[in-house]
Amino acid sequence: DKSKPVFVYCLSGKRSTAAATQLRSEGFTVYELDGGMLKWRAANLPEVKVESITTDKKEMTIDDFNALLNTDKTVLIDVFATWCGPCKILSLRLDEIANEDSSTVTVIRIDADENKMICDYLKVDALPTLFVYKNQKLKWRNVGLVDKAEILKHL
Repeated sequence: DKSKPVFVYCLSGKRSTAAATQLRSEGFTVYELDGGMLKWRAANLPEVKVESITTDKKEMTIDDFNALLNTDKTVLIDVFATWCGPCKILSLRLDEIANEDSSTVTVIRIDADENKMICDYLKVDALPTLFVYKNQKLKWRNVGLVDKAEILKHL
């Protein structure tokens, strides 16, 4: 029903452009989100999500997160999304680090879309976001794509 306000947001990429084009061609007004959905969520703006698939995945709690930090190893946290292009590029670099340095580094990947509570807790408002923890203390945080050498410098 075109008489009611509608807001549709596709997370990223060609589908977003195609969806916006289609909606505009059908007479809808389409607004671009400055900063994307993570900025929207970080500002605690309302969100209604329509799920076509129900999963039984449990969202990570803050206690779960803190338990991951309870190790002698350096912990590298990657907050990502499956739809995020830079996140996909970064994941290859993180896989290399995980394979090369597994005796001293634990790489943990957290899907932002499935773990909103953790994103709020960590104040994540853009992707990808990396965190390096040593002895349960945050030592480094980076927002955006970064090369492997820069990551290794902070490990």
